[in-house]
Amino acid sequence: MGDPKKKRWLILLVSIAGALVIAAITTGIFLLLPHKGKEEKTLERAGEILKDIGRTQSGNVSSGDESRRVSLPSKVIQKGEAGKVGDLILKVKGWEFSGGEDFQEPAPGNVFLVVFVDVKNVGENFAKVSSAVQMSAVTDGSYEHDIAMYFPEPRFEGGEIAPGRSISGKVAFEVPDDAQSIHFVFDYSPGEAIAVKLK
Repeated sequence: MGDPKKKRWLILLVSIAGALVIAAITTGIFLLLPHKGKEEKTLERAGEILKDIGRTQSGNVSSGDESRRVSLPSKVIQKGEAGKVGDLILKVKGWEFSGGEDFQEPAPGNVFLVVFVDVKNVGENFAKVSSAVQMSAVTDGSYEHDIAMYFPEPRFEGGEIAPGRSISGKVAFEVPDDAQSIHFVFDYSPGEAIAVKLK
């Protein structure tokens, strides 16, 4: 049997990490609510993410097991290219696979996909961006994966982007290690989504 003291520390650390993720997602939800026509999608997506986090913490399933079937956006660009969606310019500067670290490890058969993203606001008004609600990874053409409980630095913080300014950082997703194709998807608002082909 393991050391009870170590187990208590592990449970405490996992609980703290879960609380931080839920707080970040909740913040993202309220930041995005002002988007007209986005409320229902935002709340539905956030609810699904919170359910996945609860199941992951309980040890029942991994985020990779909870992928959903979706269709890729009609607009697809390549890594390194800049694509416009709404008043934002999206660019994936790079990506890599990771095995995680310490207590942040993918489930067996999965790997963390770490994507370095840059989002610039070229409009005249503030724009609100949330990695938890608007970003996902799609493997093998139709399996969608939400953000993972792995937060490599520099982390993509999200929030409001002032006109002419940009936000850069890394977001991570848990995907199958044998995925044949991978796309990063930025679903800014209904009818305004873009996919970046990574593999």
